[in-house]
Amino acid sequence: NKISTAKPVLNKGIYGLIQAPKLWYKHLSSTLLKMNLTRSSQDSCLFYNEDKSIYIAFHVDDLLILSKDDKTLEDIRKQLQEVYKIKFTEIDYFLSLKIQRNKTTLLISDIQRIIDMKNKHCPKDTRIEIIPIKPSIKDEEKADLEQVTRPMVSEKSYRSLLGELNYVSTK
Repeated sequence: NKISTAKPVLNKGIYGLIQAPKLWYKHLSSTLLKMNLTRSSQDSCLFYNEDKSIYIAFHVDDLLILSKDDKTLEDIRKQLQEVYKIKFTEIDYFLSLKIQRNKTTLLISDIQRIIDMKNKHCPKDTRIEIIPIKPSIKDEEKADLEQVTRPMVSEKSYRSLLGELNYVSTK
């Protein structure tokens, strides 16, 4: 599998205009449709060809191009360069997703987001507690234990971290 990313250079005159994102989406979508790509019914920013040997996903002015072979990738690059002033590069990250590849596999992970969440909610000096407490501990022992093993992160931060981890786990 081959991966490339592209960064079209947008006309600076449209930056900041309220309708700019809509106009850019309309123009880029129109270009991709003219290249005989099909818009995904699940995600309007994902396009693919008939035999699904190439996929193009975009977010604002970042394009991710995935291809099964070099020739198809090069053809798509040339077609895009006919319309846009564009730079192509190999990538390791796309929209905070880590992309690792070799000859046979493609691995996309969100590990950096999880590390950032941990650092945001649990600073380096945070003491880690073992939870849950064994159910065999009596209530009076629990009260004594709670004084010794108070959580070092706020309840709000803990709930926020759980929400963020839940989000990552369901994507």
